[in-house]
Amino acid sequence: MEIHRMEAIQRGWPYEVKAMMTEVPYWDKHEMLKALKQDGIRKPRLYDMGFAHNNCGGFCVRAGQGHFINLLQKKRDLYLFHEQKELEM
Repeated sequence: MEIHRMEAIQRGWPYEVKAMMTEVPYWDKHEMLKALKQDGIRKPRLYDMGFAHNNCGGFCVRAGQGHFINLLQKKRDLYLFHEQKELEM
């Protein structure tokens, strides 16, 4: 769903960058989760915790306010760690 980001990413790195989810067949998150279930793979726990994405352990520098509220409620230690890093900067 973020194919538009690939051009800048590929241009910005000194080596070849591939992102399989930006290539045919294009699956959305629901199709990917269905395939995991069919293969007997449990879906990532962050989805069960209410996170929209399964990356960075729940932290993301590009996250919005709702994401950070969820992070504070569900993974308080991680939230406080990153809050302290922000204050240090």
